[in-house]
Amino acid sequence: MAKIRSDAAYEKKGLRRRGGSWTTVLSLRDRNGRRVQKRLQDRDPEEVLRQAAEWKVKSDRGELANPGGLTVGDLVWEWLEYASDRMHKELAPRTLEGYEGQR
Repeated sequence: MAKIRSDAAYEKKGLRRRGGSWTTVLSLRDRNGRRVQKRLQDRDPEEVLRQAAEWKVKSDRGELANPGGLTVGDLVWEWLEYASDRMHKELAPRTLEGYEGQR
């Protein structure tokens, strides 16, 4: 039978009880050295600790990719391309040229 820890013991390990589940936020590095936050949540605190250990190992090995490989700028340009038909109708031509000139 597994040993049951007190809430305080889990909190010392960086877990928080939120409602009926336990959660933690890891601050890791992707393979490019960029900071990545990963939020883990489960009803079983031992499962959260197990998952956290797995994510830390992946980070240490350099196995974390930049999530999606997108920056905020990339997302903005994707949105601009997606909305271009609508924007051509709603924006003045010079405004649209200004946006496109920023890239």
